Amino acid sequence: MAFLQGKCPNCGGFLAVDNTKDAAVCPFCDTPFISEKAIHYYNITNNVNVGAGAVVNVMGGSQNDFDIVAGELKQYNGSSMDVVIPDTVKTIGDKAFSGLSNLTSIVIPDGVTRIGNNALSGCTGLTSVTIPGSVKSIGSSAFQGCSGLTSIKIPDSVTEIGSSAFNDCAGLKTAGPIGGGYNIEFDRTTNIPARVFFGCTDLTSITIPGSVKSIGEKAFWGCTGLTSVTIPDSVTEIGNDAFNYCPGLTSVTIPDSVTEIGNDAFNGCIGLTSVTIPDGVKSIGERAFWGCTGLTSVTIPDSVTSIGIHAFSCKYLKTVTLGQVMVDKLLRRDSNIILAFSDTPFLTEFMKQHNRCTRCGGEFKGVFTKKCAGCGREKDY
Repeated sequence: MAFLQGKCPNCGGFLAVDNTKDAAVCPFCDTPFISEKAIHYYNITNNVNVGAGAVVNVMGGSQNDFDIVAGELKQYNGSSMDVVIPDTVKTIGDKAFSGLSNLTSIVIPDGVTRIGNNALSGCTGLTSVTIPGSVKSIGSSAFQGCSGLTSIKIPDSVTEIGSSAFNDCAGLKTAGPIGGGYNIEFDRTTNIPARVFFGCTDLTSITIPGSVKSIGEKAFWGCTGLTSVTIPDSVTEIGNDAFNYCPGLTSVTIPDSVTEIGNDAFNGCIGLTSVTIPDGVKSIGERAFWGCTGLTSVTIPDSVTSIGIHAFSCKYLKTVTLGQVMVDKLLRRDSNIILAFSDTPFLTEFMKQHNRCTRCGGEFKGVFTKKCAGCGREKDY
């Protein structure tokens, strides 16, 4: 027996229509209706464009609670705070529960393979979610703004997590691989998506699985409670703004596998006091460590061939260990490299040690009064 979504032509009540029967009686107004007409009336009044064979399953506490088309839960229309999704659902559609702030719990049945974009975004009353092992993908912003969410377990069947999936889930405290005792557990993902934990202010620690190759832009932006992070040696790229404004971060170990550190990657991480850039890194983006006022020492290897402007503009940075490539660029007055260390005690002392202008790095000329050949400034030390 297959049921199609219908609507009573007389009273407008939503119906589960047995399409193997020519007619039935509306349970709301007791008026007989022709099955084909009830189905057609529903489709034209709800702008539904589905094939004749699309099966609609209406289940739950009320037949109007779930709008399900061909196995996809399009929208939840009920008022219950505790929801059990019907077993016939295979996909939770985009925005299916979006904005339902009174929702406190939800049971997702085994058999669901995808949780759509914004599926549960803004469900501020939701405190925990268990995702079944059948789920393969979690859409963008799926749980965005679920500020009451304190724990969630993502099975290892999930291979794709969309951007901003847990954006502004302020109640989440730790995250890492399954079995690690975290209150958000995940595994098998090959990248940490963009903005996935953006604004998760209660997040204090994160362990990234060994399967991850890249950390997306703004993945942990504004995680003000984050104090430690473990980056595995599978990661090759740390994206733009990945850890921007994580003032509580006191240490970070960057593995040799990383080749690129993006723009603003650790911008504003005022708790960092020292950083060692591994030998594999080739480029460091603009403002990568800008504003890290606690940073006093940095080691940069010869493998680094590009440093963006203001990458290390940290007012208390005194000790920088540079490879010869970068030393030569400073002495050649490479403007990008000079700007990379602008406003630091290190740059001032470096130029003095090499008898250069502390403003532009130019050489001094003259016998009695020495002036910079680059900017004309008199030597003042």
